[in-house]
Amino acid sequence: MEKLYQFLDEHPEGDEQIKGALLQKLLTGKEMAFLSQDLARIDCQVPIDFDLEACRVTSYDKQRAVEIFQQLGFKSLQRLLPADAFEQSVQEALF
Repeated sequence: MEKLYQFLDEHPEGDEQIKGALLQKLLTGKEMAFLSQDLARIDCQVPIDFDLEACRVTSYDKQRAVEIFQQLGFKSLQRLLPADAFEQSVQEALF
């Protein structure tokens, strides 16, 4: 894209391949094309302050989580919810 617009900057009248309505559309949409490109580009160098331990779930209302997952249709995720304290104590008592 940069090469195309560099060419158009150097040859604002276009050439035999780029002329007429196509040339006008390209020149009119130049700013939007570069903005779209910038918005779509993923910046892998963004500094991130992230603490995985702070994200761990230590306790939660499992019934409320199940209700929300059901409302959102997250059936497979619902099966992955960790056991609550009651379920954990039952499992430990059985085994």
